[in-house]
Amino acid sequence: MFEAAAAAGVRELKLGYWTWEGVADRERGLDAMARDLEGVEALARATGVRANVHTHAGGYRSARAADVLRVIGARDPAAVGAYPDPGHLAVEEGPAGCLAGLTLLRGRVAVVALKDFVWEDAGGRRAAKVAPVGSGIVPWREAFAALRAGGFDGWASVHSEYQGAHSWRDLGVPELLAQTRADLAVLRAAAGG
Repeated sequence: MFEAAAAAGVRELKLGYWTWEGVADRERGLDAMARDLEGVEALARATGVRANVHTHAGGYRSARAADVLRVIGARDPAAVGAYPDPGHLAVEEGPAGCLAGLTLLRGRVAVVALKDFVWEDAGGRRAAKVAPVGSGIVPWREAFAALRAGGFDGWASVHSEYQGAHSWRDLGVPELLAQTRADLAVLRAAAGG
């Protein structure tokens, strides 16, 4: 995959996920994740394609920015980067935790995922649902300010995940395109341009 990406001129890849499933000890789980990155880092260096660890809320070892920094911190920033998702960071650690996480990852952010979440009742329990950008829990202006302060000036990926069980509602293709355009307008305004 790294060789194909390099041949196609792609310089950033999003890695898959490490779950906590079957991991009894937090420290050993993060140490194992860090060891897994040794081979990934070598591939990234050899091909010139950076491997990025995505923050994802829930049962993933990369849910918290501090854990991501712990496993990538000793790695070559040109080979292994962070791919934070302010929405998932806000779900995992709240709006203030999202901003703290973006600040903590300064200098390591290679790509950013953009989507927002709201909390809804799901049969008596709280569930995070993807919602229109600006209507949810992410403090967008502050998030962009934190990214800028950290020197980020890279790729951002708008995640229009408006279908399925994790969305606040299912959208057909015309509605999805309209909502994505609206999300992009909110994001541009929050980013200051």
